[in-house]
Amino acid sequence: MTLASLALAAVRAALILGFVLAAVRLLTRASAAVRRSVLLGGFLVVLVLPIATAVLPALHLRDRAAADRDALVRTSTPDAIDQVDAALAPLAQLAPHAPPRVDPAADSSTSMSPLVIVLAVWAFGAALVLARLGIGLVRARRLVRSARFVETLDFAGRPVEVRISHSVDTPAVTGLLVPVVLLPHDADTWTAERRRVVLAHELAHITSRDCLASVIAQLAVAMHWFDPLVWLAARKLRVERELAADDRVLDGGVLASSYAEHLLALATGDTVRPLGMLAMAEPSQVGFRIRALLAPRKRAPLGRTRFALLGAGLALAVLVACATPEPEAAPAAPTESAHGATIDPRIQRIADEELDRMTKEWTPCASIVLVLDPQTGAVLAASHRGGTEPNAQLAANRPMVPGSTLKPLVVAAALEDGVIKPGDRFDASPLPLGTIVDDTPHGTLDVGEILAVSSNVGMSKIFDQLGGAKLSAWTKRFHFASAPAAIADGTAGAAFAIGIKMPSTPLEMAAAYATLANGGVYHAPTFVPAHTDGERIVGADTAAKVLELLEGVTGERGTGKAARVDGIRVAGKTGTAKLGQGATDYYSSFVGTAPLDHPRYVIFVGAETPRDGGTGGQVAAPVFGRLMTRLLAR
Repeated sequence: MTLASLALAAVRAALILGFVLAAVRLLTRASAAVRRSVLLGGFLVVLVLPIATAVLPALHLRDRAAADRDALVRTSTPDAIDQVDAALAPLAQLAPHAPPRVDPAADSSTSMSPLVIVLAVWAFGAALVLARLGIGLVRARRLVRSARFVETLDFAGRPVEVRISHSVDTPAVTGLLVPVVLLPHDADTWTAERRRVVLAHELAHITSRDCLASVIAQLAVAMHWFDPLVWLAARKLRVERELAADDRVLDGGVLASSYAEHLLALATGDTVRPLGMLAMAEPSQVGFRIRALLAPRKRAPLGRTRFALLGAGLALAVLVACATPEPEAAPAAPTESAHGATIDPRIQRIADEELDRMTKEWTPCASIVLVLDPQTGAVLAASHRGGTEPNAQLAANRPMVPGSTLKPLVVAAALEDGVIKPGDRFDASPLPLGTIVDDTPHGTLDVGEILAVSSNVGMSKIFDQLGGAKLSAWTKRFHFASAPAAIADGTAGAAFAIGIKMPSTPLEMAAAYATLANGGVYHAPTFVPAHTDGERIVGADTAAKVLELLEGVTGERGTGKAARVDGIRVAGKTGTAKLGQGATDYYSSFVGTAPLDHPRYVIFVGAETPRDGGTGGQVAAPVFGRLMTRLLAR
């Protein structure tokens, strides 16, 4: 065993985990159960990888590279040879260098000390993870013994004990061999529906053997605790197993809205839960799960694709396990620069600095800044902090509730269809039923004032003029991937118009505003330079009118006045969308463009769960203002 062999083993595991995480990302249309299975399969491969490496025959990368190159020498041009060398160089660079000669007279302990130190550090970290797992399993067992027995369920031929414990505050399941469902002390007062929902969720975990899957994941974490990818995959597994259990409950006929209410009621954080238990309603996950429950999700059946994915995964695992570079390192290939990327290094640096400033001030769990060129759709900067996405490009495609940033697009649709005029006035007084409300009551407002103060009631009146069928068509026309097939009229449809129903991604919203900034012509957002003629979405007059109305949002009365830039006309809109029941469960955003006379940039700023429940005007608008000021200063 050498340091090089240890490093190569770590690289092999990282490749497997990277492949698994990428596959999970690509399987967004599949069910959560499929993504859970992919993650679990990745952990199993990581655990057996050392054995497979020792048993399977070695595939020498340099021998293979040399053979391929020799074949090309006889059949191909010099350019083709250079391309193969460049493609094989990254794998060849994994080869360990030839071990140095050791003088027999020298102290052997000196030459082995680096290896011993590395092994000691690794063993210490692995022991901590395993100890945490062991303590969690023991504590879970003690909780079971101290809990009051209620009944034994016969579930698919397996006995499942149900117990009530005063030491747990939310339902949980534990037990590797004999599953046990633990209910909190107030379970005796539950309704029959809540008890049925809870048991359905926990039995879904038992069916999928999620307790065992959790232990397998922790063993992989213990083996590769130094690798961030294994922690990321473990966290993703926890998310997907809960989503999979939620799907099983919904498949049993439970309404999503009713199930969401039960989850909120069961989500408490008073008790520390041991690692050996799977809690039903972890507060840190409830907001995300409720959004997943209520959002329209497409889960296309995989069919043969599942087997193709399994075959590709096994082939990759075998290839990674067998790949063994020769002791002599191959010369490094020259590194090419990333020609063609639309990212502007200067703009990216400024975006990173401003996002870091906002993150430090407001401590959101995730945040993003996008800068687009409205004339081409090119993404000039994409900065992301927090969350689970590995890079900003994926974060830009993460659906979130847009909130009031959707309102200007509804206004654009209504203006384009001729059902309203900019000077029309609407009664924005509180509605009798109170289903759609404003933070502060308003009287009669014109269209610009409705956008400036972000009146939900006023926007519902504009929606009444447009109608659900037309709004559904317009959301598709603006290229929102989650656009609903149909939107009802009345209050239910108005919820879409004020931005609390249809999820959208930051990139989609930025592209929609870029359409307005580009005179109504849409260019698909891109990270690779591409010339397209664009697609006419709304007329140039409509786009110009909406931008003029949005200028009022940054006025003294507007919600986005913090986005103003001295001496520059700015158009934009704030968004503050409720994500959960917590005091900080908001998605706060601002998207806009400047200079209004000839828009050069469209900037989207988003922050998830900022501290103190900061609004889009408080959190995101100042970032837009500072960033736009710096961009226009050059």
